[in-house]
Order: sequence, then C-alpha cells, then structure tokens
Amino acid sequence: MMPVALAVVHPLQDAADPQKHPWARFAPGASVKIRITDQRGGIVEETSTLKRVERTQVVLDHLRVRGERREEFQSTIPLLFHGLAEPRKVAKETLKVAGREFECETYEWSREEDPVKFAGRAWVTPEIHWPIRFRDTCSVEGTETIRAGELVDMEAQLDVGGRKVKCLKFAGKFVTISGEDKSKRSEVDLTQWYSMEVPGGCVRELQGKRIVEVLEFSDGHK
Repeated sequence: MMPVALAVVHPLQDAADPQKHPWARFAPGASVKIRITDQRGGIVEETSTLKRVERTQVVLDHLRVRGERREEFQSTIPLLFHGLAEPRKVAKETLKVAGREFECETYEWSREEDPVKFAGRAWVTPEIHWPIRFRDTCSVEGTETIRAGELVDMEAQLDVGGRKVKCLKFAGKFVTISGEDKSKRSEVDLTQWYSMEVPGGCVRELQGKRIVEVLEFSDGHK
C-alpha cells in the first residue's frame, strides 16, 4: 500500500549523506500526522512514524484513518534520488528562480510498474536540498498526469501545530491529459511547501481543491 504522504515528496535524497534525506536525518520515532482533503471534501488522516534507518532504505509505520476505518501498514523508502530510481545526469544549466540565479545539474529518471509508467526531470543545485524545478509524469491506461513547478520563495513560513516552520515554497501546475487522441485536458494550480524541519519534508500541498497538510510532527527525540 502506498502511503498518501509519499506521493507529494520531491526531495534530493542522497544515499551518501543521510542528512539530506527527509526521513533518514531524523531519529527513530520521528513522526508526522497529515490530513488529506480531496476535491469532494472527503478527509483522510495518516500518521507516519520512522521505525528504523537501514543501509539502503528507511522503514516507516503508518496509521491511516478514514471515518471509522483504520488501516495499519508499513512501507520502505530507498535512500536514492527521489526514492524512485537512479537518476541520469543530462545537462548543466543556469536557472533563475525565486529572484536568484542557480548553477544546476539536470537529472532524468524513469520507472515502469506495468501498466504504470513514471518519468521525471529535476534541476538540482547543491545550495538547496530539493530540486529547484521539477517535472514528473505518470502514464496509465491512456491517461497522463504531469506535475511541474519551481521554487518561488526561499523564506516562506507556515504555522504547524503552533510551531513556526521555515519552508521552501514551490508553484506550478498539475495537468491531466486523456482520451484516445489526447484531446481531453484539465489543469489546476499546484503549490507546495517543503521543510527539512519536518519528517518526510512536505508541509503542505494545494492541488486545485485537494489539500495535503501537516497537523503535527515530532523529531523523534524525547
């Protein structure tokens, strides 16, 4: 089972440096509680807790609550770029985002889990733990979804459970293309906030009317 929260994480995960990983940098017991409100107003709450950090992956325990229904399950995240696949470095570029220029290395990655195909492109600078620009696609049964965005604010702050959290803010689009001739297209705004202070990295995401937000978190230290 795929944790809901993992679908919105876009960190630069580096197996050589766990401190750059949005989970491995925390102590076991670190946790985050997220609420997901869908387009129709349905609500799911999910608590993810770091069980242990292994040599090549992190292990998480999850509790998902939807109304009266409760599900407990476990997941693993590889200590790899995006947690998905080994990247291919394809270019070096200079990007201007959030009012600054950054020297970037551009990576591409892909993965196939029949019948689903995933692919992505990320622009990475050593100055920031997350790609400053990204474009991810998912294709299945004639429908393609595209998530694309870039850094717009390096000094954003959000209130999470009464705590002020410093964040990176990203803005872009979420696009769905479908139909036999790819003629059906819908597009909504995508806004994301990430922080290395919060286990898992994602603090909030707005995708049209869909909202993902952290309600509370712990770093695992008593």
